[in-house]
Amino acid sequence: MLNSLGTIYTNKGNHERPTVYYEKALKTIECSPENCPFLAAISNNLGTVYYAHGDFEKSSLLYKRSLEIYLSLSNSTQESIAKNSLIIVFVIKECFYGEIYRKQKLYFEALEMFEKVLQILLKVVPTNYSACATTYNNIAIIYAAQGDNEKTVGYLYKTIEFNENSLPPNHLHIVTAYNNLAHALYRRGDFMEALVYMKKAYEIDQKTLPHDHPCLTSVRRSIIYR
Repeated sequence: MLNSLGTIYTNKGNHERPTVYYEKALKTIECSPENCPFLAAISNNLGTVYYAHGDFEKSSLLYKRSLEIYLSLSNSTQESIAKNSLIIVFVIKECFYGEIYRKQKLYFEALEMFEKVLQILLKVVPTNYSACATTYNNIAIIYAAQGDNEKTVGYLYKTIEFNENSLPPNHLHIVTAYNNLAHALYRRGDFMEALVYMKKAYEIDQKTLPHDHPCLTSVRRSIIYR
């Protein structure tokens, strides 16, 4: 009941009152095999409220607690949660947690969180290609920020693989992944391969953007230059 009240106020955009309800709910629930999924959900919800307040330290602690509880559950319980689609909401929130670390340039911590998210996805809902693609892309972004072109390229290949299995062929996310991979390959010195993916992105953009769109002009120049 307390968790539900907190959720109602959160959905109404009230980020003050939910804190009271979620914190009371945490105090009333003990972590038993039956209650752990609820405890994880409440910790996650409270973390979201603190994130909205800009209190990243408290939100990150709660998200981490939520993730650790979830990972401690049995496979059958994880599968049950996944079948009810709660895992997708949970994973999205964990990606926010990873983003907190990425923005603070705490790359090791961000990678750890995204790798755990990926572990959950591949284990429990491997056919949710879109969520997997997003997580692979997040990991690639972090490796790119660290200057690790080899791992960036590897994770971007996986991003494209999962995107192509879940999205229409002209989707913006596929174009973005092609462009990101082209730049990563170029930085790695694989100029011909980079050109292949840049052209792939350009071919899709030609079908979806006006002829004089700035993106098309920029890509045309890049292809000619390279």
